[in-house]
Amino acid sequence: MNIIFKTITVLLLLLFIIINIVKSSSPQTPTLFKNEEIIDNSNDVKVILIMTFKRMNDFSKCLDSIISANHSSEYHLVLTQSVSMNDYKDYNLLEEILNEKIKQNSNNKEKKLFKSITHIDTESSSKQPYGNAYFAFKNLVYGMKYTVGKLFPNLQSLIIFEEDVEISKDVFEFFESSKSIMKTDKSIKFATTAFFLHTTHPQYNWLLDKPIKRKSIRNENSLSLLIPNQLNKVTLNGEIEFKVLSWLIDRSIIDQLILDFNIIENWVIENNFEDKIENKPNTSKPELLINNCDCWNHDRYLELRFKGLKFIGSQSPRCNHIPVGGFGLSSVLDDYGFPVNQQYIKSDSFVMGTEFNGEKGIWGIVKEFLPKFECPSKINCYNNVTNQYCGTLKVSTCLNVWGPLQCVPCSGRQTSTLDPQCNLDFSSCCDKDNCSAHNPFFISMPSLH
Repeated sequence: MNIIFKTITVLLLLLFIIINIVKSSSPQTPTLFKNEEIIDNSNDVKVILIMTFKRMNDFSKCLDSIISANHSSEYHLVLTQSVSMNDYKDYNLLEEILNEKIKQNSNNKEKKLFKSITHIDTESSSKQPYGNAYFAFKNLVYGMKYTVGKLFPNLQSLIIFEEDVEISKDVFEFFESSKSIMKTDKSIKFATTAFFLHTTHPQYNWLLDKPIKRKSIRNENSLSLLIPNQLNKVTLNGEIEFKVLSWLIDRSIIDQLILDFNIIENWVIENNFEDKIENKPNTSKPELLINNCDCWNHDRYLELRFKGLKFIGSQSPRCNHIPVGGFGLSSVLDDYGFPVNQQYIKSDSFVMGTEFNGEKGIWGIVKEFLPKFECPSKINCYNNVTNQYCGTLKVSTCLNVWGPLQCVPCSGRQTSTLDPQCNLDFSSCCDKDNCSAHNPFFISMPSLH
């Protein structure tokens, strides 16, 4: 009996050894993480760079959106992530998300995930929960520097996404069409899927509809005027919000930004300023920033540093912030007033529309007469019977010019939809649901149309 037991044990041990030898000699599933100095040195390589920090739920949804877009598998993916105070919790969480996406996609024989994935970290010493504008700028430029310096030395243009956006199915068709135009028109150095030149219809003027606050008002008339396959050529003049949610940048601008940020970073280090960043005008900054935007924001810096250059804008927006809840916050339907375009447009079907010079328009003139005015973040509640002021709801509001000038909820909803909230929050003053919501600002200026 003892001999039989020993024989079986030996046989099992031999079987285990044989299985592992076969397993080790079998080809392994290649990982998508690359560590080579150079992944691809061709001129026509396609690369996506995603700026990330701590919004991992948003990042996961953003990645799903990119994977779902047409032709995304033709691109290499680079992730540049700020790591604050050597806390790698979110960095590790991002890698878990990536590995889960790779695992989910491993059985998809029709579509590869990406050509490669590279995940890098950039150091941050910010003690703020979500960093600051300087470290966001650093994260972007370091991501660019690593991408062209180590991975893709002959890269001609780069697509950049922020971690909290979702994109349309045809966003890469838009970028490919923009790239082909940029090859022949050297004055164009950028392309963006989100900007405020939404239409050229004579009854819709972006210079009017653009609010003092960031978001615009959703307007059904405006929605009906969008042309999904139209591109606009626009001059950067500092009067336009060039949105960096989902955009493309030319290699020449990448090289210049790297040089610029070297100067900015050296100033910060020499002055021991990393923990003293204050993103306000007339505060201490390197001369390069003061002479341009007087700020630390990379998006505002882009607008003013490269003033006079051109960009291509998608006339029908092809990105949104990831939807979140609450009054006046972004959602698929009302971010920037317009939904993500979901009409599939092939890259050879885009047409050039109107060229805009980006000069100051009526809205810029109006702002000169209201230099300190900004829509307050509130809606007032009044008792309809007694006209008594009962209280204020904290709501993000924007200036609506369709009719009398009014500060209305940025979400585009009617002010009256907040009546129940007034009655709920101020029940003793409202007495039997007699309250209604009122806009805090009203001026009748129909001549603006």
